[in-house]
Amino acid sequence: MSYVLAYDTKRVVQALGEGVSIDSSDERETRGRAYLEKIVQLQIPLPITFGEELGTLLRAEIESFRDEINLPVEFEKSERYGDISKILILDVLQTPRDVKRLVGTFHVLAGMLGNEVDLVDLLAYSALLVKAPGTVDHIRNDPEDFVEDTLSEKAVLRQLNDKKAPLPDRLSRIVARSEDNQGTRTLLGFLFPALSERPRGTPIHTDALRLRRPLITALRLNLAPGDYSRAAIESLVRQPPIEIAEALKQAYDDDRLGRLLDRLDHLYGTMKDVDHVTFWKGVAAFLRKPDCEWMASYSPMHDVCRNFANVLDNAVRRDERMRDIAANVFVNLRNSNEDVLTAMWLRSHFFRHGLFGQRAERSLPTFLNEAQTEALARDMSVACRALQMAGKLIPCRWDLQPVYTMIDMGIWDDQCRKLLDETLESAAALDGFTLMLFGRHFMSGNDTISKMCDYEMYLQRVRARLASPEINAVDESVRDALNKAVNNPWV
Repeated sequence: MSYVLAYDTKRVVQALGEGVSIDSSDERETRGRAYLEKIVQLQIPLPITFGEELGTLLRAEIESFRDEINLPVEFEKSERYGDISKILILDVLQTPRDVKRLVGTFHVLAGMLGNEVDLVDLLAYSALLVKAPGTVDHIRNDPEDFVEDTLSEKAVLRQLNDKKAPLPDRLSRIVARSEDNQGTRTLLGFLFPALSERPRGTPIHTDALRLRRPLITALRLNLAPGDYSRAAIESLVRQPPIEIAEALKQAYDDDRLGRLLDRLDHLYGTMKDVDHVTFWKGVAAFLRKPDCEWMASYSPMHDVCRNFANVLDNAVRRDERMRDIAANVFVNLRNSNEDVLTAMWLRSHFFRHGLFGQRAERSLPTFLNEAQTEALARDMSVACRALQMAGKLIPCRWDLQPVYTMIDMGIWDDQCRKLLDETLESAAALDGFTLMLFGRHFMSGNDTISKMCDYEMYLQRVRARLASPEINAVDESVRDALNKAVNNPWV
């Protein structure tokens, strides 16, 4: 009696040789191939598949469910799709079956996640799930170690320590042994540039998996919901502002703020009878820097501020009825001179409306029109200039958002520059300012810095600081930032 079998020779050989107690992978493969030849007397190999054919099959399979997941028309035409397609064809996909498995996984995830996660990143993540599930387990166990906007100080320290190790060593700790190949490593580098030879700057696409919220959103398909229940979040948002601020501070100190933010982002906008203005006043109180001392070590609080600002943005994107609520929140906070959240929202509206030469991002949510954005930004910039001249602007903040807005509007003038130049004569000011320009996962270009201060003088002071005997006594994150300033690739 004869049988016709269809199988992937490589995988069957690997499986047959796996149980053999031989150290050499080549010998195991030889033994597995010998077993297979005994089982299958006549082998007729299928024609080899070329990369172009796999690429065509990949596009055709994705096209088959385009309407089901509302895939953008420009998806396959984007440069990033071209990049991931090349990676998949060269290093990941070997057979039509690989394509089928990848596309099937992508279809399910894209249908579940909608527009919460960048779809090109989601395609790369789907490839990891299919080809390297053990490696995904490592990401799932410690997601804060992979994102560039971590809200955990412990994760920041771990990332700084990991950075000292050579890239191959870092990847070896992440990639499961049986999955350690060029495809897995290239996919990780595509999704998480810190794990590649050429780390990139700020992502040019929204909802990138290198950012905390999108990554956690994707991983939640395999994780239980966060530590915070709906009841806990609903209780939080209904507390008085001072209690909200205290609860958020406690969550930050307990290294649980990321979980709280993820749950809040998921639920906010769905809760009824919420006094939104009161809630955001509590958030603003928590986000306000408690002193006007220059930072002496890196803090993820600037990312905390951005993530809270995104909560309201995301609520508006999901439900247009939140637009008026968001505008009301903004006006009330700004009337009380709040300039952390409101500065974030104004800055994002600059880009979304395409103001002051920025490329418009019309697809992203807005709750202020162009005229309102420009008028409010001017009022804030004038107020911030007064703070700058009093020496109470930059050291009193976690970020430089108002300064960037002042520069765009022409309000950051020679007097502002001169005062900052004089201030940077202080080592503490130089360290703190550099931390704001060159944080753990971001850096500023010389063009931007030169608009704030004398760039050449700034660089001279940074070099002198690095060469000084006192440099060994400063926090490691300061030394890292100073070195990034000297070796800035954006020059």
